[in-house]
Formats: sequence, C-alpha cells, structure tokens
Amino acid sequence: MIGQQLEQLNALLVYVPRWHACVLGPVPFGQTDRVHIVLDDVVVETRDEAEARLWDNVEAACETWRVPFVPDEWELVHVVMLGGN
Repeated sequence: MIGQQLEQLNALLVYVPRWHACVLGPVPFGQTDRVHIVLDDVVVETRDEAEARLWDNVEAACETWRVPFVPDEWELVHVVMLGGN
C-alpha cells in the first residue's frame, strides 16, 4: 500500500513546480574545498521562493555550525525548475 502511494505521489510531482538549488560557501578552516549546500525538490511556486528557501537553509546551517552568515562569502550556483509541466 505504501509503495502504491509513493508511486502516485511521484506521478503527481511531474506537475508540481519544484526546484533544485545549489550555493557555494567559503572554504572552512583547515579544508581545501568550498562548502556547498544543495536543496532538491523544493516545492514552491516561484524561483524567488526557491531561492529564499535556499538562503534560509544556508543561514540555518551557519547557525548550526556556529559560524557567522556573511552573504558576500556565498555564491549562488543555480536554481533550476524540475517540475511544473
């Protein structure tokens, strides 16, 4: 029953606007690669809403890591629509 419900949900997602977003952050102390945060299947209607959700997640991650969120240290890579046919 759960498998059937998941199939139905996946079929509906083809028609729902959803987004994939990625941002690059600073290089953490002692590391060689930049931090990257990726959000998949952000279900919102507009690109602006998806981007806002991404930045909310970046700020939350910085808070979790106990580092200040400095917007100039982060670079938006992309926000692309996955659904919404």
